[in-house]
Amino acid sequence: MTRLWNPLLPWVDGISLGGYVLGVAETLIYGGFVALIFGPLFNFFAERTA
Repeated sequence: MTRLWNPLLPWVDGISLGGYVLGVAETLIYGGFVALIFGPLFNFFAERTA
């Protein structure tokens, strides 16, 4: 699992409290970006099929 997350979270360096907090913050930010992209796309296509 570490090989998967290292490229996505480059500043997380091992298991520590600071690394954990930074990893959670980065994951929330990435999730927000994904929601900004896919939310409007979903609403657009949902309106067209309804």
